[in-house]
Amino acid sequence: MSADTLGAPSQRPPAREGGGILIAGVVLAVLGVAAITFPYLATFAVEIIIAALITASGFVQLQQAFAMRRAPRAFWRGVTGLLWLAAGVIFLIAPAVGAVSLTLLVAALIGADGVLRLALGLRMRGRDGDWIWLVLAGVLSLALALLIAVGLPETAYWAIGLLLGVTLVIDGAALILARRSLAEASAHPAEPGAA
Repeated sequence: MSADTLGAPSQRPPAREGGGILIAGVVLAVLGVAAITFPYLATFAVEIIIAALITASGFVQLQQAFAMRRAPRAFWRGVTGLLWLAAGVIFLIAPAVGAVSLTLLVAALIGADGVLRLALGLRMRGRDGDWIWLVLAGVLSLALALLIAVGLPETAYWAIGLLLGVTLVIDGAALILARRSLAEASAHPAEPGAA
């Protein structure tokens, strides 16, 4: 009786198990290339999606405030809902405003990440030989954040789309490579008892 019949996981994954991984990887890579090729379109697509989510959040909060109108916090929930709704509508009506706001937020996040990496790298100096890579990553993140922030409002039209595209290409490539590793593991199963 084999281990598979007893319910233990098989050492050899089925070859077709990774088909979905490969398809997802290819789709992400193609979308990433499209976003890099058309960063303006990708930026505004992201902005519209976020604007729609903000608007929907405002509607939900207003509905909750109305449903609990006798509760002590209902007024403030309604005010918050109106603010979210107004922000979402502004982003939908004037997508350039939304793109600038989102790009400024992204630049701030990249800058904060850079500061943290730089601080961690400098703190690790002398204890770990790889500290220089953290410092370098921190400096590059700070430079990117500064480049994006200084270039506003022009960078708002392409930065989010370009960053999204690069991320999608990297994620797609990672999935394609993971599928390849799965196929190789399936073709060359580990010997029983070898660990």
